[in-house]
Amino acid sequence: MLLEPGRQDFNMARTGLSKILDSMRKLLPFGSGRSSVRHSDISRLLEQWIDNGRYSEEASVETVASQMGIAPWMLTDYFRDVHGKRFTTWRKEIRLSKAADLLVEKPEIPASKIGMMVGIRDKSNFRNQFRLATGMTPAQWREIGRAHV
Repeated sequence: MLLEPGRQDFNMARTGLSKILDSMRKLLPFGSGRSSVRHSDISRLLEQWIDNGRYSEEASVETVASQMGIAPWMLTDYFRDVHGKRFTTWRKEIRLSKAADLLVEKPEIPASKIGMMVGIRDKSNFRNQFRLATGMTPAQWREIGRAHV
């Protein structure tokens, strides 16, 4: 006779799987996944990734992790543990920060082109995201920023 698994059976199985995964993680590079060494290594890799302008690419967590030579779960855990957000949210913030700098530093480049340069391909999407993040349109940001340079 087959018994239908109940919630308690499910929780026991999930706990067992978590223990197995934790044991497996200890065998992988960077230790158990919670050490400061691991986070500092990933931080260093991400700094290089930003410096190389890779933030403007449309790439999944899996792709970026592969480019860095780490497992996708390590990158996902890093963003959850260190930044308290998902990779895509962090990347969007990086893009908008770079766009804000470029709007002031490069007044000869149209705002829509700056959006494309940082990886936000749609002009109206760039304008809307920028306004949500800063409270200003890219044009207003540029005007105020240039006045303070």
